[in-house]
Amino acid sequence: VTYESMVSQICAEDSILPWADGSLEQQKGIVEVVGQSRSLTDGYPVMCVLAVFLWLTTVMQDVRANYRFLGALLHLPRGSQTLIGQCVSTIDGSSASEGASILMISHVRVWCTVLF
Repeated sequence: VTYESMVSQICAEDSILPWADGSLEQQKGIVEVVGQSRSLTDGYPVMCVLAVFLWLTTVMQDVRANYRFLGALLHLPRGSQTLIGQCVSTIDGSSASEGASILMISHVRVWCTVLF
């Protein structure tokens, strides 16, 4: 035990900490890429804002998909049991695609879907 703070051990590049060696090299590499400027239009502030914006758009896509799913689920007719029917789409009288459609959903299934 050295009784030194973690920051001083990292800054000294002390090899007692297995991850302390080279951390300054990594930091220097990052500074070379993003620059040392502290202005809001240069270097890392712009990259940080861009990264946060892209992350936020990804999260908002997920939130929107969940909102649309719950909206569709809540607008389904409810009953004592779940009924699923066959759905056939036709284009000009010929069968184009087949699928399934939920005609009625049970109250228990709605709660299980929302809670889990």
